Amino acid sequence: ASADYTTLPGITIGIDNRSCLVIRWPNLSHPIITNDVVELVDEKTFRWTGRWDNVINTGGTKVIPEALELKIEKIFQALGISQHFFVGSLPDQKYGHKIVLVIAGNVSRENIKLLHSRMHNMLSKHEIPKEILTGISFIFTENGKINRKATLDITSGTGGQFS
Repeated sequence: ASADYTTLPGITIGIDNRSCLVIRWPNLSHPIITNDVVELVDEKTFRWTGRWDNVINTGGTKVIPEALELKIEKIFQALGISQHFFVGSLPDQKYGHKIVLVIAGNVSRENIKLLHSRMHNMLSKHEIPKEILTGISFIFTENGKINRKATLDITSGTGGQFS
């Protein structure tokens, strides 16, 4: 579960039509509109769920990769899979974009089968990755975060196809 965040005194929050955080501070004439997708707990507390920039529109359904990663992380833990991973998307003729699971390094064929089975049992049909890419070397940004786009750009077209 994601942690709750509370604002400083005098600052209130809301969300826009994308469910992105809107911050109101008395010293500013206009609210600050972010690209952080959040769930409001109250007018001073929120739960971060992901970034609007990363939202995947697959077959008309919007999927927040960071929220999906939390679910998949539980499956990885249950199976004892320790590799780093992220959820991304690749262009798809049928869906517009398809969800892909990108895993650093190699995962045994048996664990891929178990992972695939558990995802089908535990995720909604729109959340299930259509492709699992393994044996991937991740590219990182200067501040140490995974560069999802650059990693996907150099790896697309490899890995196992699942439907």
